[in-house]
Amino acid sequence: MARWEHRPTPLAVPSRIVRSLRIVSTIPWRGLEKLHRLTKIGQHELRINMIESDGTYWTAKYSNFKIGPASDYYRLEVGGYYGNATDAMAKPTNSGAILNGQQFTTKDADHDNSSSNCARSLTGAWWYKNCEYSNLNALYGSSNMRWYGTDGRTRLPKFTEMSTRPVPM
Repeated sequence: MARWEHRPTPLAVPSRIVRSLRIVSTIPWRGLEKLHRLTKIGQHELRINMIESDGTYWTAKYSNFKIGPASDYYRLEVGGYYGNATDAMAKPTNSGAILNGQQFTTKDADHDNSSSNCARSLTGAWWYKNCEYSNLNALYGSSNMRWYGTDGRTRLPKFTEMSTRPVPM
């Protein structure tokens, strides 16, 4: 059985480091290109751990996780949710905000469906559709780092961690 490998989130890459969505090799993060290469062969799971300021712990797990190539702006493929946090990435909402299938948006490469640049207005690159429901890559400590909670309110985590592993056979 494969174990969860704790890896730094590849999503915390400032846009000044992302040039034409190619990651500079000297950064400490995995980078979107490396994450694409990691997930393009076989099936992978994604696990997201979050802790709110009151100590409440939330986990969202996805049994299907893949990042597309640079030529497709690192399109997100995510599904098969389970956990104690609301599915804020793959489940359609009343507004139609679903991140599955979205391309990665940075402040200098706008690939979301909003009339504004979500990465610029929410201070962090992410797979946005209309600037809603989840953004775990915002400026630390800002109210822009969020996850739509299980009780219908938006969570503002003080800690987030993302990890991936191959699906155990």
